[in-house]
Amino acid sequence: MSAPGSLACSKILYPETEQSQLVNVEDLELPKGEETNMLESVSNGAVMAVQLVVAIIANLIVFLALLALLNSVLGWMGELLFLGYLFFPLAFVMGVTNPGETFIVAQSMGTKTALNEFVAYKQLGQLVKQDKLSPRSAMIATYALCGFSNFTSIGIQLGTLGGMVPSRKRLLSQLALRSLLAGCISCFLTASLAGVLIDQPILCRPQNEKEHCFDVNKFI
Repeated sequence: MSAPGSLACSKILYPETEQSQLVNVEDLELPKGEETNMLESVSNGAVMAVQLVVAIIANLIVFLALLALLNSVLGWMGELLFLGYLFFPLAFVMGVTNPGETFIVAQSMGTKTALNEFVAYKQLGQLVKQDKLSPRSAMIATYALCGFSNFTSIGIQLGTLGGMVPSRKRLLSQLALRSLLAGCISCFLTASLAGVLIDQPILCRPQNEKEHCFDVNKFI
């Protein structure tokens, strides 16, 4: 659901004011490779892939280090506590109106944005097990965290796209934060729509690892 929303948000934040030169696929001119046989192509592709992976890892390490530095500097406010206050109004507007739950969801949104969605979902699962969130708040948080709009992804994108097109790295770095904002808005809009459409969600809590909320065998 957030994928088409991100396209709409990107057009709002970065409107297309000029006629695109690549409206027709036929107008796209791709340079031909200089390789003369398959083995040369495989070898060159492997070398380029290694360079790309190294660039991604380097950017990822740097961005995580910067976030760790930021978190350490602001440690006197509590671990990512400032992000909880930052996202508190957004969580409330999305439909999490209980004050205690609003701050918890806001902290999860901050964790997802600063670190990644996997860490945020792990924390959300623990909160659900501890009955700290109502089914509605847990549902809204689930949709709000579903996306790759975080600072870690910026490092991956700059490493990937910058390695593929080094000449456009300056433009990519200029649009990085704007793309992060578009992704966040898209996820939060999806969560808001889910809160509007689903009034009383059912929260499933499996008692053990063998139990599942959705039994696929019933539909086979």
